[in-house]
Amino acid sequence: MAITSITVKAWPNGVDETKSRVIVYGTIVLAAATTVPVAINWATLINGNFGSGKFIVPNVGPSQIASGPDFGEAKSTTANSAETYQIVGNNLCQYTNGTPVTSAVADTISFKAEFLKERF
Repeated sequence: MAITSITVKAWPNGVDETKSRVIVYGTIVLAAATTVPVAINWATLINGNFGSGKFIVPNVGPSQIASGPDFGEAKSTTANSAETYQIVGNNLCQYTNGTPVTSAVADTISFKAEFLKERF
C-alpha cells in the first residue's frame, strides 16, 4: 500500500469551514518504494478524534470528494528534508531537491486541503 494512513488532526485543529469551503488539516504516512504520483482517497480520512476505523468526510458533495480538493499543499515533517510535495487533484507528487521522483521515500507529510462546498 502506498499511503499507509491519512489522518485528520484532532479537534480543534483538523477542520475549518468558511461559507464556501471546508479546509482539512492532517498527516499522510507514505511508505517507501512507492510509485509516485500517489493516488489519495479523500473518502478514507481517519478522524483524529476517534482513531483508526473512524472516518471523517469533509462536509462537501460527492463530486468534490471524487475530484479532490480545490487547493492542497503538503510538506515533510522531517527536519531538513530534501523532499517536497504537491497535491494535484487526488494525487500526491514528490520532489527531491526540486526534481520530480518516481519512487518515493518513506515520510510523514502534513497537509492542508481545501474543498469547495457543493452548491444545491
